[in-house]
Amino acid sequence: MSETLTEVPELNLAEVNKNISAGLARVEEVKKKIEIFKEKSIFVKIIDENDKAGYAATKEFLSEVRPTRTSLENERKAVVKPFNDLIGNVNDAYKKATSELAAIEAPHKQEKEDYEAADERRKSEEVAAKEKMINDKIALLLDNGLEYNSLNGVYRNDSGRAVTRFDIVNMPSEDFEKFFQMVINDFIAKNKAEEVEKEAVKKYNDRRNELSALSIPQNLTCFSISGVESEETTEILFEDLKTLSDDVFENIKDKIVSVMAANIAYYKKIKEDAAAIKAKAEQDQKDLLERENRIAEKELELKKSQIKLIHSKLPAFTFEAATPIENSLFIYKNYDKSITISVSHIFSNDGAIDDVNSQMQELIKEGEKAAAKKIEDDNIESANQLKLKQDKEAKRKVLSRKEIAIIDPCVSEIFAQVAILKQQKLTLIENYTIAFIISVEMAIKNYNDDLRHLR
Repeated sequence: MSETLTEVPELNLAEVNKNISAGLARVEEVKKKIEIFKEKSIFVKIIDENDKAGYAATKEFLSEVRPTRTSLENERKAVVKPFNDLIGNVNDAYKKATSELAAIEAPHKQEKEDYEAADERRKSEEVAAKEKMINDKIALLLDNGLEYNSLNGVYRNDSGRAVTRFDIVNMPSEDFEKFFQMVINDFIAKNKAEEVEKEAVKKYNDRRNELSALSIPQNLTCFSISGVESEETTEILFEDLKTLSDDVFENIKDKIVSVMAANIAYYKKIKEDAAAIKAKAEQDQKDLLERENRIAEKELELKKSQIKLIHSKLPAFTFEAATPIENSLFIYKNYDKSITISVSHIFSNDGAIDDVNSQMQELIKEGEKAAAKKIEDDNIESANQLKLKQDKEAKRKVLSRKEIAIIDPCVSEIFAQVAILKQQKLTLIENYTIAFIISVEMAIKNYNDDLRHLR
C-alpha cells in the first residue's frame, strides 16, 4: 500500500520552539561579536609581503572570527533539521502519490495526444488540399492570360476579365468553371490575334528583305522608283507589306523590277555612249598629239637644216666659237668682237641668212682691224723696249771687240727678221705675228744671257 500523509512522523513543536528561541538568542549574541569584529577589522591589515606584524595580527584575527562563524552555522543546521526532515517526508509522500497517478494517466494521455495529432494532421491536410486547389486554379488562370497586379491583388486579362483570390476561394466550383471557360476563350482569341500579327510581321519582314535585296530605292515610308524615260512612279508603302495579297504584291514587285530594268538599260546605253565619246576624244587627242609631234619633228629637222645652212654659208675660219644658248641663240666671237644670232629670228624672216652673212662680214672686218691694231701696238711696244735697251747700253762702258763680236750676230738676227717682215704683204702680217714675237723674245733672251756671261 502507498504511504499516506498520516504515516509521516509528527513534529514536537514545543521542543522545536525551544530550540528556535535558543538559536535566535545565540544569533543576538553573535551580532554583538560582529560589531566588535567590524571595529577590529579596520586595524587589521597586511601592508606588503614584508609586513610580518600585519600577517601575525591578521592570522590571529581570523582565528577568532572563523570559529564563531562555523559554530553559528552548525547551530543553524541543528535548529532547522526537524523542519527539513518533516519537509523531506512530506515531499516523499507526495512524490509517491503523483507517480501512481501518472502511471494511471499515461496510457490514456498518449491515446488522447495521438488522436489530437491525427485530427490536426487531417485538418492541415484539408487546408493544404484546399490551398493547393486554389493555387492550381490561380495557376490555370495565369497560364491562360490573366496577370496578377500586386498593388490591388487582382488577376486580370487584356479583355478586362478580373477576379481576386478571395473570389476564387469563395466561388462555387460551377461558377469557377464558367469563369475559367470565358478566360480560355479570351486566351484563344488573343493567341489567334497574336498568331495573325506574328504572321503579318513575318510577311512584312520577308517582303521588305526581298525588295531590299533587289536594291529598290526606298525612303522613310515606302519603296519607290520612277522611270527615267516614262517618268512614271511606282511605289509600295511599308505599312501595306503586311496586308497586300501575294498576287498584288508580286504584280507591283514585277512592275518595279521592270522599271528598274528599263532604267538600267537606259543608263547602260548612256554609259556606253559616253564611253564611245570618251574613246573617240582620247583617239582624237592621241591623233592630235601625234600630228603635233610630227610637226615638231619636222620643225626640228627644218631648224637643224637651216642652222646647218647658216654654218655652211658663214666663213668659219674667221671666228673662234659658235656657242648654243638655250638651243635658240648662237654667239659668234672674233677677238674681242661678237654677234648674237636668234634661231627664231632666222626661222621667222626670209632675209635672215643674208642679214647674218652681212653681220659676219662686218665681224670679219672688225676682227682684221683689231688684229692689225694689235700687231701695230705690239711693234710699237717692241720698238719702245728696244730703244730703252739701246739707251741703257749707251750709258754702259764701251764694249771690247770680243763682246761686240758676240753681240753683233744677235742684233743682226733681229734686224734681219724685221727686214723680212717689212718685205711681207700686209695680208700676211697676222700669220707671222706670233712667230715674229717669239723670235724677238728669244733673240733678246740670248742677248741678255751673253751679256751676263761677258760680265
